[in-house]
Amino acid sequence: AFQAANQAASLSSLAEARDLYIILGLALGNTEPYDTAAEEIEMYGDDAIPFSDDVKNYKDGKITLSEIAMSGRYDLQ
Repeated sequence: AFQAANQAASLSSLAEARDLYIILGLALGNTEPYDTAAEEIEMYGDDAIPFSDDVKNYKDGKITLSEIAMSGRYDLQ
């Protein structure tokens, strides 16, 4: 059980890092990280970790980069 919990935490950290990288790419006008990850998510289907709401909302213009940074959801240290 501990190993499964540890693995889940690691996957969650990787997904968080991926999503922040994608958001920053989008902020700089680079859609390649988003496009690549979207293809991988589609390819792996139910086994993939989907984008966070922050990625979707930022891409759709519903949230700002400042709001994401101030949310405390990401370790920005």
